[in-house]
Amino acid sequence: YTDSALNLAANYELRGQLGPYRATYFLQRLFEAVVGPLLAAKLVVSVYLLLMGWLVLRVQRALAPGNMAWATILLLPISFNAVYFFGFLNFTFSVPLLVLALFGLRDALARSFSGTSYLRQALWVLVLFMVHPYTLLVYIVLAGVTVLLLADSAQRMAAGISSCVMGIALILAWLVWSGSADGAAGRSSFALPAMAWWPPELNRQFLAMQFAGMRISSNPNLVAALLWGLA
Repeated sequence: YTDSALNLAANYELRGQLGPYRATYFLQRLFEAVVGPLLAAKLVVSVYLLLMGWLVLRVQRALAPGNMAWATILLLPISFNAVYFFGFLNFTFSVPLLVLALFGLRDALARSFSGTSYLRQALWVLVLFMVHPYTLLVYIVLAGVTVLLLADSAQRMAAGISSCVMGIALILAWLVWSGSADGAAGRSSFALPAMAWWPPELNRQFLAMQFAGMRISSNPNLVAALLWGLA
C-alpha cells in the first residue's frame, strides 16, 4: 500500500474502524501479519470452508440418528456458489455464521441464560454486523421466531429476545452514525436504498451462472452442474 512504485494509495483508502462489510478484511490483515497478502487471501477462503464444515457437523449433531444426517454433506458443494465466485466474501461468510448463531441461540434457550450466554449472543450479533448487516436483519427475524417457538418461560423469552434487541440497537446506531458522518463530511444525508425482489427466472439464471462461465445465460453447462453435484 505504501510502495510508491505501485501507487495504491492513490486508488484505495485504508479504514481501520469497526463497521459492516469489514470482517474478512480484518481477518486478512491479521493473516498478513504472518504471511504474504496472496497466502493471507487463501487462508481467508480456507476459514470460510472450515465454517461450512463446522456447520455440517452442527446440523448433523442436531438431527436425531437415522434422520438422513448424511444428506448434510450436500452443504459442502453448495459452498461454491455464484456469490462465492463473484468474490463477495463477507456475504459468503455470513450464511454459515447466520445458521451457527441460530444454533447458539437454540442451545442457550435449552438451558438457563447466564452471563456467558449473553456474551456469546452479543459476540454473534457483532460478528454478523461486521460481516453483513442484511444477514443480521435476517438473524433478528429468525431469532425472534426461534424464541417464540422454543422459549418455555417468560424469563427465557426475554433473555432470547435480548439478542434481537442488541442487533436492532447496533443497526440503528450504525445508521445514526453514518448519517452524522455524512453530514460532517458535507455529503448528502444517509438514505436507505430502494429494495425490490428479482423475478424467479432471473434468480434461476443468477444461481446457474457458475455453470455458464459466470455469465447470465439460459443454457448452463449440464455436465458441469452434474459434476458439481457429484463432488
